[in-house]
Amino acid sequence: LEARIRALLRRQATTVSPLLHWGNLQLYPSECEVKYGSVSLNLTAKEYALLELFMRNTRKIHSQSSILDQLWSLDDEPPSGDTVRALIKRLRTKIKADAADDLIETVYGLGYRLNPVFQKATDSSQKVQLPVRVRQPQHQLQVANIWEETKSKVLEQIATLEQVTQILLEDHTQDSARNKAKLESHRLISSLGILGLLSGSEIARKLEMLLQPQVSLEFHQLQFLSEQVQKIRSLVEQAAPAETVARKIAANNLAQIESQTRLLIVDEEREFIDRLVQAATTQGIQAAIAPNLQLAREAIARVRPDIVLLDMSVAKFSEGLSLLEELADLIPPIPVLVFANEDGAGDRVAIARRQGRGFFHKPIAITPVLEAITQTLKPANKIEAKVMVLDDTG
Repeated sequence: LEARIRALLRRQATTVSPLLHWGNLQLYPSECEVKYGSVSLNLTAKEYALLELFMRNTRKIHSQSSILDQLWSLDDEPPSGDTVRALIKRLRTKIKADAADDLIETVYGLGYRLNPVFQKATDSSQKVQLPVRVRQPQHQLQVANIWEETKSKVLEQIATLEQVTQILLEDHTQDSARNKAKLESHRLISSLGILGLLSGSEIARKLEMLLQPQVSLEFHQLQFLSEQVQKIRSLVEQAAPAETVARKIAANNLAQIESQTRLLIVDEEREFIDRLVQAATTQGIQAAIAPNLQLAREAIARVRPDIVLLDMSVAKFSEGLSLLEELADLIPPIPVLVFANEDGAGDRVAIARRQGRGFFHKPIAITPVLEAITQTLKPANKIEAKVMVLDDTG
């Protein structure tokens, strides 16, 4: 209610300007008319209200929550972010058909604004065309940069594994080198999976098994170990971003990306993750993977997910609770479904107090997890913030 009152006060305080313009785009508040140059744009009431909001606040980036607050402040049950994304898509389509491409810019992780490229007026008889550098989807560039950063870190892990492998070739009794090689192999399973190199993950998994303490290492096995590490290096060096991210990102269809549910999986159980990502993709869910809490926080800072699946075993239980608190304190909060290997009532209570939206005991089938994601993201569930899903099925 307070938010609605504030929105009304903001509306009443807004003075009516005879003309708002952004380059060739003109909005006449007194006539409720919009033109691009000499071309009139036929907009619905909500599309007009959204464009007016942008044009009265040209320097501001508008989040989905602020748009909902401004355009639906009197509704008893405001719609979800999906409604905002659909409204943005319709407005873009109408402006693009009659005037300019990409006039409404997406600032990923923050919201939307009028594209500064169009601020200067041009010949209204010509459609504005962005330079190739600007027209390339920002999200695609972001993903490519993240991919390259991850690739660099993976190559560092491989270099460490190469060093300890050489030590083992010289002296296979070095327990510390063997333990280090086993640890790096385990880390590479997740790291290579993030890059989309599933064949590399499988090789790393075999190396981890070979380095178990109960396995007696012979010289030929160490030679095999060295060869497989080089094979992993070759896979990483030859891989290109387009080969690994194309399945998750429709680079030439920005609207499709925006309409997808963004899911962040904080887990390191590779087999479970692979099955979950495959099933989520078939339902139009865009999944990202973070094998630890640090990478999870970095991923959330880059692109805000719609929902998080958190395996409490990736860190200390108290550290997992800290992440839950951080996500619950965001505005709006990010809903979290929690996995745990243990099934203590005290743990469930601690998670529920920190706004955990679901608790699942591993092992668990993929179907109930996807059903819980769908249920949690329904608009009605966003109001019932204290409802918690519990599942004891194995």
